[in-house]
Amino acid sequence: MEKKQVFRAAFSAYVALSSIWAILTIVSFYGFSKDQQVKSLLIALSFLSFTLAWWAWLWGFKITITDSYLECRDGLYKRHRVKLEDIKVIKHGWVSVINFGKTITVPRIIIVPKDRKQPKIWINPKPFKGRDLRYLYALPANLKKKDEKVVTN
Repeated sequence: MEKKQVFRAAFSAYVALSSIWAILTIVSFYGFSKDQQVKSLLIALSFLSFTLAWWAWLWGFKITITDSYLECRDGLYKRHRVKLEDIKVIKHGWVSVINFGKTITVPRIIIVPKDRKQPKIWINPKPFKGRDLRYLYALPANLKKKDEKVVTN
């Protein structure tokens, strides 16, 4: 049976991105309960939709590590899978994006495969816990140590 390590978006990411919308939802529903106007209900439902959209986006972030592969899923539920033996390095990097005429530099986890023909995998590190990211960055070194133990035994 394969061991499986699963990393998801941290609770703090949910709090940081959706708490304001959740509070506005609660306040709006409270306002609706007082005045019973459709306008208040529509405002409350719109705030609720923002809250649920953030939760759905964050729920998409997932990193799964088994004995044979590493699988990443981004906030749009797009999956990337690479065999552990095909990983050359996992490192922290930066990506420049032009948005509304301004260049914005954002952090990314870069998984570089040994085969240059395979594309690099870019992961947004912000939703994940720091402890989970440290484990991910140390993965190639841990795999080498594991291989060395197998050879020497």
